[in-house]
Amino acid sequence: MEDNSKKRITAVFNAAILIYMLFAYMVEYLFTPETQDVPWDWVYNYNPFLGFAGAFLLVIILILGGAQIIRYFWNRFIVDVFHLREIIFQEAISILLIFSLFAIG
Repeated sequence: MEDNSKKRITAVFNAAILIYMLFAYMVEYLFTPETQDVPWDWVYNYNPFLGFAGAFLLVIILILGGAQIIRYFWNRFIVDVFHLREIIFQEAISILLIFSLFAIG
């Protein structure tokens, strides 16, 4: 385990969250139709395999990046405020997937 006295929410951490949020909004824009076509359609029309592979890659990046942000936030903030134990990456993925299920439903 790392020394808890060195774990703090920093400007770099906040910048990482901002970049993640911008990336998530970009993906949402690419795949959410406000008209009949979405910007991602031209990739799919050009090459369906490339469209599926790109979409799959974006989802994997969002899951892994989101889980890492959840883990950092939990271990740097929640542990200090609520005196809970630190979590590992797999637990952060579980938290992310559970919150995703709540968001879908």
